[in-house]
Amino acid sequence: MKKENQTYMARAEFCKRVGITQETLRHYVDRGLIHPLKHAQNHYQLYSLADAAVVFSIREMRSLDLSLDDIREEMTHAGVEGFEHSVTER
Repeated sequence: MKKENQTYMARAEFCKRVGITQETLRHYVDRGLIHPLKHAQNHYQLYSLADAAVVFSIREMRSLDLSLDDIREEMTHAGVEGFEHSVTER
């Protein structure tokens, strides 16, 4: 699905492409690390390439032994949009 020049994927496709389980993705969403778009008609959660960049950044920060709480705090201080922008610029 495309919206505003952005490609969005359903949960299963997104997980397959970024190499995480759906359970891990749900955990990241529940912890406030990823904010999926909700499809207006069917209420499915949709994920973007920016969300993929966040997942890759979470992996990188976890390899540095940062907790998910620390990562969420960093995202909060930078603002989610600023954080997503900084990770997509890498």
